[in-house]
Amino acid sequence: MLKCLSGRENRYQSTSASIALATLRLATNTKVSARIRVREGILSARDGRAVQPPPSRESMRSMTLGPPAAVAKCEPPESVRLRLRERAIHGIRSRSAPFHSCVPRSMSEPRPTVFVVDDDVSVREALEALIADGGFQPEVFASAEEFLSQPQHASPCCLVLDLGLPDVDGLEVQKRLSARWADMPIIFITGRGDIPATVQAMKAGAVEFLTKPFGSEALMGAIEGAIERSRASSAAHRELQLLRDRYHSLSRREREVMSLVVAGLLNKQVGAELDISEITVKAHRGRVMRKMKARSLAELVRIAASVGLPTGTRG
Repeated sequence: MLKCLSGRENRYQSTSASIALATLRLATNTKVSARIRVREGILSARDGRAVQPPPSRESMRSMTLGPPAAVAKCEPPESVRLRLRERAIHGIRSRSAPFHSCVPRSMSEPRPTVFVVDDDVSVREALEALIADGGFQPEVFASAEEFLSQPQHASPCCLVLDLGLPDVDGLEVQKRLSARWADMPIIFITGRGDIPATVQAMKAGAVEFLTKPFGSEALMGAIEGAIERSRASSAAHRELQLLRDRYHSLSRREREVMSLVVAGLLNKQVGAELDISEITVKAHRGRVMRKMKARSLAELVRIAASVGLPTGTRG
């Protein structure tokens, strides 16, 4: 009886060991098979979903020009493909165009104006045609007085000025413009190399000084740089005018609070200075920050300096 029970127990243990060994082999084979399938592209290593295996070289050679139906479903929408095509065309044009910055930055911006002042009619006609071909708006004048009588332009502009004008010298024109049209970029052209005049003109803010005869690329490059400079100056003036308009929208009390705050006074000190409570000062200060669109005290100080308010710690 004992031998029979012992034999059954031995057979049971042997069967359990065999089952455990088979389970271990199955798990190992499953992991290895999963790794192989992931490497072969049958399963996605990230989420385990089935994906299409990569095509072989033979299948790629046998592909036709027309895309298969599965690929056609993944094509971008028509609007996206049109935008990509327009972007590619625009990039080719911008690289091939000789003077790409002549295009206005926005639809509302008019064409930049290039003024030309030269007493030689042949030079004026040649420059007018060259500037127009570059996409700018040329305006030519035979004398400095005729040009100086023109009103200021709001659009980006620059001046191509002959140094040796018969009526008014080019340096004198530059001096007059600094008083009424200080942001006008000037490109001097001259038929004689005058080093002292060149130094004087460049110190006074001239963009370029070209000696005749000069190449069209040199002139148009100088014009493009001058127009960019005029654009930046115009943008700075618009920003300054916007800040001034915001400042003028403040009430008298709000201006008083703003001037004391940017001078370095605390709310309690501002209240004592204006004989108002600290809570009232905080309310005025909050309205000042909203109206001036200042996100911090440091930004409010910069705005105050731009509009001409004194800033810094009061002594």
